[in-house]
Amino acid sequence: MKKLNITFCSFPDFSSNAKPLYEFMKEKYNDKMKFTWIVRTDEMLKVLNDKNINAIKLYSDEYYNYMNKSDVIFTTHADLINEKNNNALYIELWHGISSKHIANLSDNINDFDKDFYKTVKKRIDYFIVPSDFWRVIFATRFNVNYNRILSLGYPKLDYFVQNNPKEKLEKVLNLNINNYNKIIYYMPTFRKSCFRQSDSEVNTNNIFNLENYDEKLLQDYLQKNKYLLCIKKHPSEEIDFNYIENDNIKIITDEMLLMNNITINDIMNAGDLMITDYSSLGIEFIFLEKPVIYLVKDIEEYRIRRGITFNNSDFWMPGYRVKNISELLDSIDNSFKKNYKYKNDMLEKKKLWFGNLNDGGCNRICNFIFDEEGKINKSVQYYVDYEEELENKILSLENTIDMKDYIINEKDKELNIIKSSRGWKILEKLRKIKRKIFGK
Repeated sequence: MKKLNITFCSFPDFSSNAKPLYEFMKEKYNDKMKFTWIVRTDEMLKVLNDKNINAIKLYSDEYYNYMNKSDVIFTTHADLINEKNNNALYIELWHGISSKHIANLSDNINDFDKDFYKTVKKRIDYFIVPSDFWRVIFATRFNVNYNRILSLGYPKLDYFVQNNPKEKLEKVLNLNINNYNKIIYYMPTFRKSCFRQSDSEVNTNNIFNLENYDEKLLQDYLQKNKYLLCIKKHPSEEIDFNYIENDNIKIITDEMLLMNNITINDIMNAGDLMITDYSSLGIEFIFLEKPVIYLVKDIEEYRIRRGITFNNSDFWMPGYRVKNISELLDSIDNSFKKNYKYKNDMLEKKKLWFGNLNDGGCNRICNFIFDEEGKINKSVQYYVDYEEELENKILSLENTIDMKDYIINEKDKELNIIKSSRGWKILEKLRKIKRKIFGK
């Protein structure tokens, strides 16, 4: 019996929502399926192959040959839509749930993105989201039918609730975090793009991009309270960030995580507080029912350049919103108080954003797509772009008409050549003589 070829791809490699789903499926279906990871870097190719995980380099000859045989594709950035074969089922797990305008919600979408999202609409069969709230958002963003958005889970949450996150953080930092009273994360959003202007201007010498920034005030505050501040920039912006670490401020990079075979989601629950701006991590951290502080110094600029869904930042920020360093430090104090001001708002948003999820929902995702034998369920519907089919039929009909017109024209040419020939003229004279003689 033929085994399904299951394909995974994420950014960064071997991470995000794809990795926990892969691990769950590997255990659930074992040898009933064949699993392959598509990766971007030679480094990760070697790491996975050394672990006996089948991996193929993106855009290699092997990649193109393999994609023709792929049966089910799971990605986090719609990475493989152009190489999807016509018989494959494409499931988009996406990489983040956020307030920012993306895809068709963008006010000034460029031509590159327009073409990309048109292809997304045509090539992806299902999107997976954590709750019905996101079904509406994603259907609007990607201009797809509501029934193609499934509120089945958010696989990375499996890592949020797993055991020993502090041990993993210690491993990444090579540091005993028991020496600290609280762990504070700072994880800002991705502000750049190859095809649009930056979402706002950032001062890279200022950790938090705040007004009236005071480095010594921050240092003294962290030291006095025995707080550890861990900074994790977006993978695409790590090289833009320069900061000298000290006992109370540590930087986490993708390289550090990779070296320890740990993802950012593995250590999320080690934090007691998240500081962010407009990142999807600010929403995801709410799942842990822990406070989030939002940096909004440039919110009007961000609103204009990037856009916020519903144009309502308060809706997306169930926590303190700050613009300068003094407000930030006060908000940290208030966030750790027993009578936390935003607790009820935070819990209400958790229910809205994550529904009844208590983990990543990997089992629900698999039960929808596959049967117990590891085959695709008959209830699964492959998306058919009827507009494209109609366009192709019309094009085919036009080509057929054009071909027939061409044949007729060619026959006319042949007939005209015959009529203008000496032989045809002789035949015409003979016909005239025949009509005179026989009267016909």
